[in-house]
Amino acid sequence: MGDKYDRQLRLWGAEGQRRLANTQVLLIGSCATGSEALKNLVLPGIGRFSILDDANVSLADATNNFFVTADAVGQSRAETVAKLLLEMNADVAGDGRHANVQQVLLNEPQYLDQFDLVLATQLDELATTKLAELCLAKRIPLLLVTSYGFLGSLRLQVAQHAIADAKLDPPRHELRLSTPFPTLQKFADSFDLKSLSTIEHAHVPFVVLLLQAMKKWKEAHNGKPPATFPEKDAFKKSLQEMAWGPAGHELNFIEAAENAYKAYVPPQIPEEVAPVLEAAPAHTVSVETLEKTKDTKEFWLLAHALADFVKQNDGLLPVTGVVPDMTASTESYVALQELYVNKAKEDATKVHEILRNKLRGLKLDEDSITFDAVAAFCKNAPSIGMLETRTVAQEYKHVDLS
Repeated sequence: MGDKYDRQLRLWGAEGQRRLANTQVLLIGSCATGSEALKNLVLPGIGRFSILDDANVSLADATNNFFVTADAVGQSRAETVAKLLLEMNADVAGDGRHANVQQVLLNEPQYLDQFDLVLATQLDELATTKLAELCLAKRIPLLLVTSYGFLGSLRLQVAQHAIADAKLDPPRHELRLSTPFPTLQKFADSFDLKSLSTIEHAHVPFVVLLLQAMKKWKEAHNGKPPATFPEKDAFKKSLQEMAWGPAGHELNFIEAAENAYKAYVPPQIPEEVAPVLEAAPAHTVSVETLEKTKDTKEFWLLAHALADFVKQNDGLLPVTGVVPDMTASTESYVALQELYVNKAKEDATKVHEILRNKLRGLKLDEDSITFDAVAAFCKNAPSIGMLETRTVAQEYKHVDLS
């Protein structure tokens, strides 16, 4: 699978591919637009799809839809498209159902329960509103796709979409330089810059340089970091004065200058993360409340434990344990990585204990969420998020043409 899906694995990783492979998608309407849209989900490897449509293949379909053939004219279009789509990826299962969409929605609303995503194309207003209502009640994401010649629209309705890992590019690296943990500060203090050789001096991690420079600054300024623009400029100049040789000769000092703000700007909860932490308690009030969240139950339990950790940790997220690439000797870089990894484990352990207490309080299995899952959630904490959209019903009920 690695070779087959290599490009996309680089985008969303093994966990993203695993989730995609477990996804079941319903396509309503097997026109050319819907067929091409579903193709772009089949190729990356969704688990299974179903196509719901009561149309038969026409001559027009044979000329504009790549997934029907002329010899299929008069046959079920849903079944024909499903058959040819399955040839695109042997890892994917699928079927076509020849049935009227509105009748299925009216008489078999439970049919939608098996799907993780509904993709609907070219529906009229009546079918759209009924489908949107059902998907909203069942908390199933709905994608409405419509095309008119060279024009098209894509409408997403999602009651609430939890984002456990946004795959930020570039990733957020919170190194705690303005609020160093004890072992990090001790590591930085262990470097005697004056006694190093020229090569060693040029390979001291910028993290160490900034922590030492800030420590000297605070000693000379009553323990306060630089606050005004002149003070920040003065801090950067003091950093430059620590360098040896011509300006720009040592790459580690260039990196330190580029990251100088991290030494005096306090860590903040990212604006995408804050709403999740605020909303989490309301989702974990009871087992009944949790069940309403469907497959995001674990996410909200983890988010609530994370929110409590932040309150107990002076408003700071857990250390992620991820250290960016930097100019440094192998020995010092590995030692620095080990410091952050150990601190990340320590923070994740605290979050795990908070979570276990919450699970006990809800009379749930306290070991139902593993430490590895907690550690992964903490590692991705700076990139968690929550997405909500307006409902289709709101658009139809509150139309302002003024």
